[in-house]
Amino acid sequence: MNKNKDVFSFYPDVQWLLPSAEELDKWEFLRSLAEEYDKVCEEFDQIHCTGPNTKYGKMPANPREQAESNRYASRIFAECVAITEDEGFSRQEFKDTLNNIKCKSRYRGV
Repeated sequence: MNKNKDVFSFYPDVQWLLPSAEELDKWEFLRSLAEEYDKVCEEFDQIHCTGPNTKYGKMPANPREQAESNRYASRIFAECVAITEDEGFSRQEFKDTLNNIKCKSRYRGV
């Protein structure tokens, strides 16, 4: 049984508000892909950027590094969007998920 449904089992009138296990699996897929996008972009920055570390991750030190970082993030974003569209999600749903997980890379190349 769904963990969320256990919490609300004593309120039968709210059961319809809870997502089904299938819906949760789909959104979990989208969330995990967004987290992977963020991780991959941050790993690229750690290797290729020479600027300071901030709460947003490693920063580019100059316009050339910024352009490289943006190109890489754009390419990875396009690949992720293609995957999400194959699964029946839209580009906007993927972007919203990036915002929801507070993705460090969400504004680059998107």
